Amino acid sequence: MINIQTIQLHHLTTISTNIMTSCTSSYYCNADYVAEGDRKSISAYIFTLARSPISRQAKRQTTVAQSTVEAEYATMAHAVKEIIWLEYLLQDLG
Repeated sequence: MINIQTIQLHHLTTISTNIMTSCTSSYYCNADYVAEGDRKSISAYIFTLARSPISRQAKRQTTVAQSTVEAEYATMAHAVKEIIWLEYLLQDLG
């Protein structure tokens, strides 16, 4: 099991939504390049809505990254897909 607390997360973006008045969403993600012996990087992200976590994940990437940039890019691509899905979910709910 991967402990998300061991990975320092970097701020990806902050956006305002129309779901609630003055409600802010924050998204944080990071990758730990070649974390252990199997050469697969670890991706991690956490999303907050009004300072409360609503989604988080930390897992090994399915591919072996050739550089730190590639590992970070894969993490951000996965996080952005989750952001888009969450935005549509919040729009449908509210």
